[in-house]
Amino acid sequence: MWCVWWGVGNKIEPYDESDARQLSLFMQGMWTLLRRYQAERDLQVALSRLRELEFIINRSDAVALLFRLEPGWPLEFISDSISQYGYDAEEFRAGQLTFADLIAAEDHVRLLDELKRCASSECDEFSQELRLKARDGAQYWITCHGWVRRDVQQRASHIQAITVDISERKRMEEYMLRTERLAAMGYMSAVLAHEVKNPLQAIRSHLELMLGFMLEESERQEYLRFCCEEIDRLAEITGRVLGYTRPNQDTRLVPVSLAALVDQALTLNGEALRRLKVQVQKDIPPDLPPVIVIPGQITQALLNLLLNATDVLPEGGRIAINAWVEGKQAVLTIANDGPSIPEEHLAHLFDPFFTTKPDGVGLGLYVSHGVVQQQGGSLSAENLPDGDGVVFKMRLPLVSAAISSASRLSARRP
Repeated sequence: MWCVWWGVGNKIEPYDESDARQLSLFMQGMWTLLRRYQAERDLQVALSRLRELEFIINRSDAVALLFRLEPGWPLEFISDSISQYGYDAEEFRAGQLTFADLIAAEDHVRLLDELKRCASSECDEFSQELRLKARDGAQYWITCHGWVRRDVQQRASHIQAITVDISERKRMEEYMLRTERLAAMGYMSAVLAHEVKNPLQAIRSHLELMLGFMLEESERQEYLRFCCEEIDRLAEITGRVLGYTRPNQDTRLVPVSLAALVDQALTLNGEALRRLKVQVQKDIPPDLPPVIVIPGQITQALLNLLLNATDVLPEGGRIAINAWVEGKQAVLTIANDGPSIPEEHLAHLFDPFFTTKPDGVGLGLYVSHGVVQQQGGSLSAENLPDGDGVVFKMRLPLVSAAISSASRLSARRP
């Protein structure tokens, strides 16, 4: 046996291997106790913060929840703040109600499609604007931000999310939408007056000829046919304007031809384009798949873009309208050769009440941006590369993508 000598005070004592092992075990035990103590302290701090967070959430407008990715989206947790909508959190925790019972039925497909996309992609975060049904039947708009939880096999199993009431913001957006519509009517009234005046004068002239001269029967028939055509034209003009100004009660997404929406917006803005002798070049493929949107709202957004273009175009200016397909979206560009937008203004172009026009309200582009975004699309603007002109780019979802998504969702249902 070997040994070493070590000093304790003034006394020299032997120190063998058994003493070293005992000291090592003692030190390991002390280190384990210290780590356990630190872990307990960290746990106490975490629990304290969790209680504070739960206290704040339960007394705020936000609702925290955790639901399983199963039919009906059963909830494993929901904060007590759900009581602001007339519910008791225990109803959800006991399985009497699910997350699906909270969300309006018309939003289920869109939410399920978004959850499926997040669960099957590398991006685990999602954000949706949904309609929440209160106990008394009232509906509230909420924004739902969440992230995906995965099991050990990396399969999506749960969604942890937090919701915030945005009903007031939605009401303000609707108010601004109505305000913008009324502001545009000041312009449209002048268009209507001009459009109606010409057909009426033509009809009057033909009727005076019929009353003042002896005409052959064939001539009379021709004049009457002309008057009927002009009356039909008047009916179409007034119908378009009334359809634009009438509050849009239909908020359903429907398949529609993008070319038809563009033609309608061009018709509504036709007088200004003719007055300024604007050259409109349109290139929309006839086989472009339909988009799925709220037609009246997208027509208004397109009209707002055209109105902005005609406001800055000189006489004889040009507007180029092009469309094509990119993935599951239709891309529409409206370019004009008017002056470029200063770089410091581009970043605020879609902000509410931002305008560079002396008599502008600053709501048109803001409302258009919100309308397009709410329907699953996007709207952006940039200066043309040559520095002479501006192009607006609108992206809208295609019907083919929506049908494909709906078929996948139906396959998952029990």
